[in-house]
Amino acid sequence: MLAVFVAIEFLAIAASAYLASLIYYRIFFDSWFAPLQYVTAALYIATLNLIISISFRNHLAILRQPRHVFLW
Repeated sequence: MLAVFVAIEFLAIAASAYLASLIYYRIFFDSWFAPLQYVTAALYIATLNLIISISFRNHLAILRQPRHVFLW
């Protein structure tokens, strides 16, 4: 269960970081083609966020609190 939360968070952060770079590249350079370095940067951002979340044990708090509190 915890691995699913970690994977979803990693993919969501990586996808949103890459989408933000695509939008930035579209607005300022008038092209939808973003260099490959943006993919690695998005993965790096997601990895850093994952390391910080695991080190502060943020994912364990999701499993400890009651489901109605989590959904509310």
